[in-house]
This record gives sequence, C-alpha cells and structure tokens, in this order.
Amino acid sequence: MIGTIVVAHDGSDGSARVAHDVDADLLVCGTRGRGGVAGLVLGSVARELPAEAHRPVTVVPNEGRREWGKP
Repeated sequence: MIGTIVVAHDGSDGSARVAHDVDADLLVCGTRGRGGVAGLVLGSVARELPAEAHRPVTVVPNEGRREWGKP
C-alpha cells in the first residue's frame, strides 16, 4: 500500500515514532536550507531522523528557501 502521512513541526523523535507505528518503508524529509553555524546550533531533523527512525530517509532540499504559497 502506498500512502502519505504529514508530520509537521514534531521533530525527529515524533516523526520516527509515527514511522514506526505505521511500519513505513521510506521517510521523506524536507530541509530549510540552513547551513553553517545556524544549522549546527539549531540542529536538523533531516540530520537526526535517519538515526532515530532506523529506516531509509530521503532528504529533499528547499530550493530557494521559499515558503508554500509565497512567490
């Protein structure tokens, strides 16, 4: 079965828990594109999720740092 579940603003532990509960085969995680010191200080769900979920994760970069619905 193919399905989609959106987990917004719950961090890597919440996303990993949902992935385990539904026995997901693959997770897809977007990034905000923060790098350097900002990415290091704030942490990254995309960086933590593979270790916490124990399943494949595809990370999709946010091209151009645009927010949904905004030009």
